Amino acid sequence: MNRTVPFLLSAIMLCSCASWPGRRYPEVRAYAYNLKEGFPERIIQNGKLGKTVTSKTGVLLTPQQTQRLIAAVTGKHPSHPHAACFHPRHAFVFYDAAHTPGATLEVCFECLNNRSEPNGIFGDSDFPALTELCTELRLPSSPGRDFRKGFDEFRHSFDKPQPTDTGSVPGIPGLAPAPKPQ
Repeated sequence: MNRTVPFLLSAIMLCSCASWPGRRYPEVRAYAYNLKEGFPERIIQNGKLGKTVTSKTGVLLTPQQTQRLIAAVTGKHPSHPHAACFHPRHAFVFYDAAHTPGATLEVCFECLNNRSEPNGIFGDSDFPALTELCTELRLPSSPGRDFRKGFDEFRHSFDKPQPTDTGSVPGIPGLAPAPKPQ
């Protein structure tokens, strides 16, 4: 019986460290970047912030904001469609005690997708919660306060069965074939 307690404690510690970002970081900062058109860059390049960040200092997250961020991108969330594009304009960088970037999360509100380093964020994220966090942090180019309503309407529109259209051109609903000449 006494052997099970250390085993359970080590299993709990292993599980808590295994979730993204893999360990605790003393500092998390939010950034806006890639605001101009062009090929989107990663937030961290060669261990340093990329050239497109709007502020080199970013915005420091509180421990509660960091918990909300991690909760928004881990765990189970309602599914939603994702677009094929990826032009992230918001990022979160996790720094170690030496202020070296250790983990990043890049977010694209246009395609409803994100990218993490290290990898480990899979599935759907809570984009309304991410929007509220970016707005609260006053990051430039944050989606408007009505994002949650639009996101929910968009997500629910894909839950509804689509009407069948028997007179359509295959693959293009609503477009009927041209009438045959008489």
